[in-house]
Amino acid sequence: MALDLTVNRLSAPTWHWLGMNDHTLTGIDVPIPACPSVEGETAPAEGWDDSPFAAIQTGMGRDMDLLVRESGAEPVRLNVPAGEERTVRIHLCRGAGENQLLPVEVLARAGSRLTLLMDYTSDQDEGGTLAVRTRLVLEENAQVKLVQLQLQGDNDLALNDVGAVCADGAKLRLVQLFLGAAETCSGCCAALDGKKSALEADTGYLGRNRQHIDFNYVALHRGKGSKSELRASGVLRDAARKLLRGTIDFQKGAAGAEGDEREEVLLLNEGVVNQTVPLILCAEEDVEGNHGATIGQLDEDLLFYLMSRGMSAGAVENMVARARVEAICQQIGDEAAEGQLHDYLEEVFQ
Repeated sequence: MALDLTVNRLSAPTWHWLGMNDHTLTGIDVPIPACPSVEGETAPAEGWDDSPFAAIQTGMGRDMDLLVRESGAEPVRLNVPAGEERTVRIHLCRGAGENQLLPVEVLARAGSRLTLLMDYTSDQDEGGTLAVRTRLVLEENAQVKLVQLQLQGDNDLALNDVGAVCADGAKLRLVQLFLGAAETCSGCCAALDGKKSALEADTGYLGRNRQHIDFNYVALHRGKGSKSELRASGVLRDAARKLLRGTIDFQKGAAGAEGDEREEVLLLNEGVVNQTVPLILCAEEDVEGNHGATIGQLDEDLLFYLMSRGMSAGAVENMVARARVEAICQQIGDEAAEGQLHDYLEEVFQ
């Protein structure tokens, strides 16, 4: 059975002819449940209440619900007790020629702290689909750091979906790196329902060859004094394409809320396509929203200087691109994950 999905819908559609309102995936084979490796304490299936998660809005949208439902995959469930601190690692390796899906549900109780490290790998030669949907409920003053590393093979389709609800004083820290796959679709939607709830997101990407990257990030401000920071930093080279939608939505009741979105893009070739749609929606008066994008090319003086000292143009491009990716890597805060990323980059830039 193959499915047609419409994902990453822009919160307020722009002109249809621009082709930026959403992303269409056609003929997607229904994936089988994935079998991840999990290090750390999970929650028992018995007595788990799925109802808080069913209503969570995710960045990729409701068509991901259809994909999850058709796959029949049971989620990995993480329950962090109130006031406790935990670290959990989830490693997912897609088998050669397989299509796999993994749902993850996280319940961070009041005052708890969780670091969740997730990495996705696959066979470099045989393509397939690897889909991951992560939904999180953060109770009062809970803090979750979610690190996701997409290190898949160059022929893959990568689907990565995140949705979260944050209560009073809760904070979601999101660090993501997307480095592999022929096509990547990623979305995140955080509902900042509570007073002084927060989202801080850093997304890094490397587009090369003919890779296609499609993003949709949404901060829903509903609580007073809520705060969001959406930052993206990437490199596009060869004939890669990227579209980033970033929405800060100040809804009624979010007085005193602050939202900021920034992107820095380095373009290394004339054949790349870079599209960015920053969007601020406002239904509340006492708020502050900012957005901006910096788009640049490799500095010609730097290129000349390094080439005059024996480096080829390709080697200079690799060095600069890798430095941009490793700047995000420094925010992971885990030696094992950083080492895995460095090993992957060694193969990419060899």
